[in-house]
Amino acid sequence: MSKARLERAIELSGEQRRRLIETLNNSDSRPDSRRASVRYDYEVAGIPVSIEHPGGGTTHYLVYGHDLSRGGMSVLHSGYVHPNASCLVLLRLTDGDTKALAGTTRHCRLISAPWHQIGIQFKKELDLHLVLGTGISDEVEAGQAIDADESLRGRVLVSEMSEPGRLLIERDLAGLGLALQTTATRGATLDAVQREGIDMVIVGVGLVHQDDLRMISRLREMRYKGPIVLVSAEATPQAIMRAREAGATTVVARPYSVDYLLTELRVGLDNEKLKTPMRSTMENTPGMKPLVQTFIQHTQRWASQIERHHELDVGRLRELCYQLKACGPGYGFIPLTIAAVALITALESNAPKETVEERVDRLVACCHALESAPPNASAAA
Repeated sequence: MSKARLERAIELSGEQRRRLIETLNNSDSRPDSRRASVRYDYEVAGIPVSIEHPGGGTTHYLVYGHDLSRGGMSVLHSGYVHPNASCLVLLRLTDGDTKALAGTTRHCRLISAPWHQIGIQFKKELDLHLVLGTGISDEVEAGQAIDADESLRGRVLVSEMSEPGRLLIERDLAGLGLALQTTATRGATLDAVQREGIDMVIVGVGLVHQDDLRMISRLREMRYKGPIVLVSAEATPQAIMRAREAGATTVVARPYSVDYLLTELRVGLDNEKLKTPMRSTMENTPGMKPLVQTFIQHTQRWASQIERHHELDVGRLRELCYQLKACGPGYGFIPLTIAAVALITALESNAPKETVEERVDRLVACCHALESAPPNASAAA
């Protein structure tokens, strides 16, 4: 990634940087209470970052560092980027060399137009001594993301007989705040679910064998009510139907997009959040409160249409979902985007009617949770 290919460079004077960081540090939208890793100030200019856009293509930026942890970092940038986009960051080491770190954008928050704070989660932990030197504390908790998503809280069991496949899923879910447990046999899976209070089961397979389907059916016979996600290299319509008939909540085809798998996890793990008012993470950003309130009004109108989805053609329903998906992060409503993506996925994969109905209900509930926020506050993630 040469600097000649970088399309935008952040240009901030020392005073501008000071004001932006002061605004950021004083803002309640900065979720320090949720951060589990030790963070260090990292006010370094000209950090190269490459971001893969959801619609295709990669853009290269020079950004300004804000803070750094073993699990990720936050940077300042003069434009908006999509959350959950794959990225590559180049950090300069203390010995003068550089290190490329693959990661994912976890959030993009407006600080003061046009400047945004971008949270980046590293896919692998960083040895901070390589970047910051020896004068730092070693008391950093491993496996934590920068701004871990509250919707990804819970005990998740990964069941797969193939060790390589099991290790890949573990790697993809590491650092998200989940309590991960793994089993390598079907019997151990049944025992773990019976004893451990599991919130979600991920069953990894190559081909969908009858023994796997019997295990899923047995989990349902044991009155396990949580989501069961089958991750399978065999994802034909017939295999998907057999899995759903056995009791699987959804089927994720291998090779899978990590973002898609995380969306399914969020859909399965955030039920309790929809029962309480949700407040916008942007409401304390200067000038945003009236914009957020206007957006909530639009959201309620869209929700009333989505509730009557039987009267809409599929094209209009998809259009409403894409509106909510696109606007959610910018107004501080990540759960709204997650719910919209879940319904879009169901519509575009010709999911069973029951699945579509369940995800319509979830999206409408999410919209109503915004409406139920206090009159002088905007909704929340």
